[in-house]
Amino acid sequence: MRRLDHQTVQDQRRAQGSEADVLASPMKHTLALAALLFVLPLASAVFSLGATLTTGDQPEGITAFSLNGDDLPDVAVTGYLEDTLATHENITAPRSSGFGGGRTVAPEAKPKPVSPGGVGTGTDKDDDLIVGDKDGDVGRHNDDGLLIGALADLAVLERNDDGYFDLAVLDNAGAARRLASGQREVKLLASDGASGDLFGCSVAVSGTTAIVGAPLDSDDGAASGSAYLYDAATGTEIAKLLASDGASGDFLGHSVAISGTTAIVGAPWDNSNGDNSGSAYLFDTTTGREIAKLLPSDDELPFGFGFSVAISGTTAIVGGRISEGNGATSGSAYLFDTTTGTEIAKLLASDGAQHFGFGFSVAISGTTAIVGANGYDPNGYEASAYLFDATTGTEIARLLASDGAQPNTGFGWSVAISGTTAIVGASWDNDNGSESGSAYLFDTTTGTQIAKLLASDGAQFDRFGCSVAISGTTAIVGAYEDDDNGVISGSAYLFDTTTGTEIAKLVASDGDDHDHAGWSVAISGTTAIVGAQGDDDNGVESGSAYLHFLEGDAGPIPYCFGDGGGTPCPCANDGEPGNGCANRTFSAGCNLSATGETNPDTLVLTASNSTPGGLGLFFQGDEAIDGGNGAPFGDGLRCAGGNAVRLEIVVADGEGSASSSVAIATTGGVSPGETEHYQWSYRDPNGTPCDSGFNLSNGLKVTW
Repeated sequence: MRRLDHQTVQDQRRAQGSEADVLASPMKHTLALAALLFVLPLASAVFSLGATLTTGDQPEGITAFSLNGDDLPDVAVTGYLEDTLATHENITAPRSSGFGGGRTVAPEAKPKPVSPGGVGTGTDKDDDLIVGDKDGDVGRHNDDGLLIGALADLAVLERNDDGYFDLAVLDNAGAARRLASGQREVKLLASDGASGDLFGCSVAVSGTTAIVGAPLDSDDGAASGSAYLYDAATGTEIAKLLASDGASGDFLGHSVAISGTTAIVGAPWDNSNGDNSGSAYLFDTTTGREIAKLLPSDDELPFGFGFSVAISGTTAIVGGRISEGNGATSGSAYLFDTTTGTEIAKLLASDGAQHFGFGFSVAISGTTAIVGANGYDPNGYEASAYLFDATTGTEIARLLASDGAQPNTGFGWSVAISGTTAIVGASWDNDNGSESGSAYLFDTTTGTQIAKLLASDGAQFDRFGCSVAISGTTAIVGAYEDDDNGVISGSAYLFDTTTGTEIAKLVASDGDDHDHAGWSVAISGTTAIVGAQGDDDNGVESGSAYLHFLEGDAGPIPYCFGDGGGTPCPCANDGEPGNGCANRTFSAGCNLSATGETNPDTLVLTASNSTPGGLGLFFQGDEAIDGGNGAPFGDGLRCAGGNAVRLEIVVADGEGSASSSVAIATTGGVSPGETEHYQWSYRDPNGTPCDSGFNLSNGLKVTW
């Protein structure tokens, strides 16, 4: 790995000049990047055990070095009181006393192996020795000499190609586990959780803020419900959300959604408009303060308004699956302006009929909303989903499965949308066995089906597709009755939406029978959250949720897309998934990518779909703006901020492509192990979408 001493780095940073110097460059136009003036909190860097480590590296308290003569690093982890321990082959011993302080554990210290799959936490508040042998067996003990039985908090996986299994570890604080597969998992529990809360029934995430619903929480009466806000980078609980007028049976938290600093929480059995008529509440996520209570303009009964909710920018959508606008339980949905709480439009299916279940699921991205209708019609109605213009409430298209998903497949049970890609779950589909489940990808501009998604290891009754979410080019699909960790323990799957290819399977490191992991899922950039409402950590069916950080060994990570999935583009000029906002020449938006290596310093940044023949600037920042969602700036979104470094001015070729030629890390003064953010800002004059004269690509996150 490339090494730079501290003084060299400081000299290089000074050579870049102050932010004022950056703005005083020869590029005297709006491209001069006022974006670089903004300083926002640094996004937390996530270190993954899946990455290749070099002897002597110590990122975030993790040490790695070779002790077995294979020249490949072995793993050590941070202990309960943040002591570190050097390890031999496959051994982690993060004990704060006895084995603490970097002491090497001899191979003969191994305890008797116990069953593979995991270990639990002890009651003495000290971390215990964890050992894996070549067969994958694991065990643990502390210095009291007692072996503690195997539970389910350890992942065992070969990761350094030496033929031995390597381990993930749970500290006794109970908060975080580092997975050997290259992902980090943080388990979320309500600070005041109790039996029957069903915490994890609903989940959502936007940037660095996550929200989890607990509809049977009883603070305001039996099953009044609540929701909890978390820092999605650390798993720290921020606030508990309660309705100002909460009452028994409201089920607040049955549905949740979040966009930027606004969250919406559904309470489908609230009685404000009559018995079980339902409502939804808006909250400010920075303060936890209730902003508004949303009610429909009509007051049909029964209703269930708030059964499903979604939000994008300043527009929210609320579903009421059992309203009677088109007949008994035909269903409806409503659009609201979140800045005023004003209803924009009521949505009904153009061909709606009784038992449609329209509004069972809803989602929104930019100016496009989607509503699922998974109901049953004895006359042979096909389950479907509907696209709407979220600014007018006009129906755009009806989505149908190409293989004829009938009502008993559950098509429309779950829906999600990001940019021009939508996903619809069909959790009772039978392709992999009875009620194994499936999901479908659609192009929202044409209504055309792109792909059908199936779990690579799908089996009967998995209910794959019970929950879906999408961010950029990554989709996540829940399968809450999957049995990997026991009967109905549950799981979730990641897919590349451009190819329909399965990327990974997410299984809780401490999963158990009837946890229902995957009952709810959400994703924002490289952070996914999976709800497990049946988990028993705080009592029977108290519930939990898991944050999964998906970076692994993926190298440069794109984020901050102008596709409507996060912060809306400045003038509704959304691009395609994975790109920046649309520009004058390319409606798909400009894309920033990278090739080459961080070690040695050969990384090349490439912008495509930029203004042909136009000037642009590659620049570096040490912060992800608004937790990675970005902020409106010019015709695009400002993604990279903080300490600004101007890397290189380049003229794009006739196809709108531009590549860097400088040594990125050297020019930017980057030290090994640092995480930096990159973006391309470019001139786009003469009739641009928002008439600002400049635009930006998506962001790119690189750990050196």
